[in-house]
Amino acid sequence: MSFFEKVYQYQLQKNDSLGLAKILNNMGNLYLEKNTDSALVYFKKAEKLATASKEDYNIPMYVQTNLGRSYLKKKEMKKARASFQNALKIISLSSNPRSASFLNGELAQFYVQNKQIDSALLYAKKVMVSNDTLAPFSFEQQNAVELIYKSLLDKGDFEEAATYFEKYNQIRDSIGLEDKRVNVERVLVEEKYRNQEKIRELEEGKKQFRNYLILLALVAALVLLGALLLRFRAKLRLSLIHISEPTRRT
Repeated sequence: MSFFEKVYQYQLQKNDSLGLAKILNNMGNLYLEKNTDSALVYFKKAEKLATASKEDYNIPMYVQTNLGRSYLKKKEMKKARASFQNALKIISLSSNPRSASFLNGELAQFYVQNKQIDSALLYAKKVMVSNDTLAPFSFEQQNAVELIYKSLLDKGDFEEAATYFEKYNQIRDSIGLEDKRVNVERVLVEEKYRNQEKIRELEEGKKQFRNYLILLALVAALVLLGALLLRFRAKLRLSLIHISEPTRRT
């Protein structure tokens, strides 16, 4: 949250209304699952700043959708419906399929909670069709297909429900395989990192051993030099003695 607070202050200095609305929307999302009232405070602030423009329809659409999600969690269905309708009006001006898919998914959940199964199916199938191209093996697609087959079961259409259940299983298995692949990659990366650390430690050990050998060589050289120096001084002393003896005799 502190990160968004800093970005908010920065955008406030720039007087960027859409930028501020985006930050407030993100801050609301952080609270949505744990404190709906706090989330609504941020979404309402964002709503005042986010006005649909030709430059960006996405931010006001997301704000209205998140307002609808918040009211839905609070069981305030009339307000939720009004917010979702506002989002639909905005998204009709946009050509962003991902934004439309997000809104359709939330509308499907809204109609499920209102026991309007046909409407829930309508919007869930829109999500599915869109994601067949955008993200066929995503969690969003899995949720949409799950909603479809469960809604069909509620309607008693068991044959069609079985078809969508099979599709749901394929998506779930694919996501499971992807998770396993990611886990394998993570293990490989961790193993590679550990191997690099071992290599680095070995190289450090070799370097320290080499330095130790160099130090020993220097010490040995100094000892040898000292011994030679002592030997030279001893010889020099003997030479001086031999030279001085004839002088004394004379």
